[in-house]
Amino acid sequence: MEQREMMQDSTRLHLPRWDELPDISLYMDQVLSLINPHFQDTYGDSYLLTSTMVNNYVKLGVIPPPVKRRYGKEAISRLFVIVTLKSIFNVQEIAELISAIDDDNNLGYEISESYDLYCSTLEAAIDATYADSISYTKPAQDYFRVIEDVATAAAYQLIVKRRLKLRRERKEERKYDI
Repeated sequence: MEQREMMQDSTRLHLPRWDELPDISLYMDQVLSLINPHFQDTYGDSYLLTSTMVNNYVKLGVIPPPVKRRYGKEAISRLFVIVTLKSIFNVQEIAELISAIDDDNNLGYEISESYDLYCSTLEAAIDATYADSISYTKPAQDYFRVIEDVATAAAYQLIVKRRLKLRRERKEERKYDI
């Protein structure tokens, strides 16, 4: 297999869509067994979810609590999203991002629609970024391309953090308007 094909395969990510998630609630070990294999081979141990992490997300209200120690579809879908965000954003920022999705759901969007949109958008972004990144890179230019990719990632992260800040400010203003 050619190096470019190997790299492309290694960046592939497929998150299960809402209809592919189990219709029954799962115990913690089942949740971890469902989620972690999607990330471990491709992205390594930094993407692995632990029971401690899940419990912290419950305590912070980022995911719904288990019912009789079982996690439902909404919690599982949020955990898939969280795993993709946790290496980029801190727990508070993830909570804010999930809250923004909840606000959209309160405007009439279904959780399943928001989740599926996130999954397909993330996968398309990875594919497009990979295609752009690798298509013009010669081995001698790898160093420069890595710098460019890191700078681009940092720029997007800063944009999201700025949007979260603006969202917090607007929420504060609305408190005083009432």
